[in-house]
Amino acid sequence: QHRPLRRSGAVRVALLALSYGASANGQFRVGNLQNISRPLLLIPMTYCDIMSLDVLLNAKADAAACDSGGETVIGHALEHVLSGGDGARVIFDTLLRSLRPEHVP
Repeated sequence: QHRPLRRSGAVRVALLALSYGASANGQFRVGNLQNISRPLLLIPMTYCDIMSLDVLLNAKADAAACDSGGETVIGHALEHVLSGGDGARVIFDTLLRSLRPEHVP
């Protein structure tokens, strides 16, 4: 019931931040100690929010960006596919299509 509101709110926040010049490849801090950082793409990927993911990808966010542990966004997406999350396959396919040629072996 709250997912549509969360989705529309996330899209509005992403568009607002991008309109003020925020980088689509930005990072956010996790936890109280603030020593773990993750790419912004992980937020819509975690909630299977295709609209927000598309907004960030259209603003040139990088699916090959790494978190502070060295794992890529596409790697996190693959874990979600393997665990069978709702919409995880669509998210993975979207991220895979967005990869730049230099990131594909």
